[in-house]
Amino acid sequence: YLDYFIHETSRYPWIRVICSARTGALDAFVQEAGTRNIQGPVPFSDEMVLQVFTNAYPTGPKEEPRLVIPSFTAKETEKAYVLRQTRLPLRAALNRYQSLNPLTKQLLSAPLYLHVFHETWKGREADLGGMTGEHTLFEAYLNSLSCELPGIEKTLESIGDYFYERETSIWPEEEAWRLTDEWIRENHFDSVLQVCSLTPVETLVSASLLMRPTDDEERGYQFSHQKICEQVLKRKIAAVWATVPKSREAIEEFFCRWLQKGERFEWLANAGASLMAEWLHGGDAEFLPWLLEMEEGVETALK
Repeated sequence: YLDYFIHETSRYPWIRVICSARTGALDAFVQEAGTRNIQGPVPFSDEMVLQVFTNAYPTGPKEEPRLVIPSFTAKETEKAYVLRQTRLPLRAALNRYQSLNPLTKQLLSAPLYLHVFHETWKGREADLGGMTGEHTLFEAYLNSLSCELPGIEKTLESIGDYFYERETSIWPEEEAWRLTDEWIRENHFDSVLQVCSLTPVETLVSASLLMRPTDDEERGYQFSHQKICEQVLKRKIAAVWATVPKSREAIEEFFCRWLQKGERFEWLANAGASLMAEWLHGGDAEFLPWLLEMEEGVETALK
């Protein structure tokens, strides 16, 4: 649809279309077009409508149809942080910028993380003790939403279950309808209360965590940000791990299945890597020597 829209608007010289996307979006589009055997200047049918920019990479400059926006500088991070407190005091953390530790300041140089930080601790002091990186930030964000919005915890858990088992980042409408029907029955809502109340699914949409289904072939809800999806998957992996008997055989079987799923679903692999890093950082990976003795593929993946 974006390809069609860009092509159509190119007929009007007074229109300019600017699309904002995550860092790897264009690469993902190109890869998808390749798997579908699309010919031409993928992922768009008419490369003449695209503006080419020169971006700097460690390997050297590269011309491509996107402009990579760098993170804030230290001064820009502080300015954006204070501006949020000034303009939206009810939706901002109370911590003074100068009180933040260097790790948190570096994390908040990414605009998305700065926004999530303030949304997580709006109107109160942020707990900086457990802030070790982006995944702990998103975990705190999901926890804050679960406290504020009834039914969110179960909805996130159901989505994580589906994504983990099906190895996908798309949650079908049918699953959302099923969960909504369960929520209505559990809360004994009549037709009037249904009209006046947002369902947990619609609450996640209103909170900008979930995006509504589009009109493409694979209709379903998706998380608005990859990192949020990975955090939900990380919760699921941790829940599965909690049920695994801590015998060598059971642990090796768990990790083999985990790595196999990660090879098929990159976001699941990222979530698993984050959980492993957390275990190593906390000294909870006493099982690691067993895994390093396993077959070469598993050892390579762990490294």
